Amino acid sequence: MKNSSVTAVTFKNAIGWEPDGQWEDWWVEVRTGVHNARDLRSAMVTMAYALQLAPDSKMLCILVNTRITKVRLERELELFRTLANPFVAQRVRVATYTQKTGYFNCPEEIPAQTLEKMVQAHMGFVGQSAKGATQYTIMGILILDWLNHVGPQTTDALCQASGASYPTVAAALKQLEAEDAITKEADRRVSLRKFPMEQWRRWIGISSQHRKSAYFVDRSGQPRSPMDLARRLRDKVQREDIAVSGVMGAKFHYPLLDLSGDLRLDLTLHGSPTTNLDFVRALDPALDRTDDPREKPSLVIHFLTRPHAHFVTVDTGILWADPIECLTDLYEARLDYQADDMLRALIENRK
Repeated sequence: MKNSSVTAVTFKNAIGWEPDGQWEDWWVEVRTGVHNARDLRSAMVTMAYALQLAPDSKMLCILVNTRITKVRLERELELFRTLANPFVAQRVRVATYTQKTGYFNCPEEIPAQTLEKMVQAHMGFVGQSAKGATQYTIMGILILDWLNHVGPQTTDALCQASGASYPTVAAALKQLEAEDAITKEADRRVSLRKFPMEQWRRWIGISSQHRKSAYFVDRSGQPRSPMDLARRLRDKVQREDIAVSGVMGAKFHYPLLDLSGDLRLDLTLHGSPTTNLDFVRALDPALDRTDDPREKPSLVIHFLTRPHAHFVTVDTGILWADPIECLTDLYEARLDYQADDMLRALIENRK
């Protein structure tokens, strides 16, 4: 049975750990880049911490394409069971997956298709971004954590949240540290010292060079309003991997935004640029994809390739992209004045 009082956000806020999915009483995390005993032990200890928050649950970590052998994994698990108390030992599980050998040590009760979906979803986001875009992703996660008072994070937690490798995250943190933008705790966890305004403006420029978006224009001559398209997204498409961003999303996070009307509908799709976009026809059959920058789009879809979307929802049933994605959309649309105003408000409200 699911423990409805505990969510992925509970773990994120308490210990900086964010699972990739849940099946009944199992919380599942998918990890890449774990090739040594130190990182394996860190994963097991983290799941032990998570059990303190959800004692009725079980924890599974799937190591994808790890170089840790089955013999070494079993040895480390046996050592962990010897040291941990019996309650924790029997509820923490580590499995492996490679395309060549398949799954090893997975709980039999979890359906294979469920595990496959979680693994493929995770792998679909890891390593897809160019270097500059990955730096922007790391910066965005640090800013979101800062705005939400999440607290210091480990480098490993930032790797999992961004889908970036350890060296890439470490390099980004080193640059921020050199610019006195982060605080490093005694245990090496890090957090933003303040909103990194100069770094943010620079990395916004970098991200605009790498960001992937799809543009659609209305060919009917009578385009639907952005609000009408958003309602059709909610009522007809009903997908959990698509959120409203852009001007509408910015107004959700900052109702005092100085814009009298919505210029277009911006959507954030949690997936890669190769994702099928046939759902656009359900929004409006008159929408036609274009690569001509001279045409004025009615719909723009931005692709979000980090492992976790951080979408939010309210009673209206519409999913909203996070405020940093919405800010980026405003800057991309050259609404710099409005974006700066929203940014100042977010910083002030955070205080």
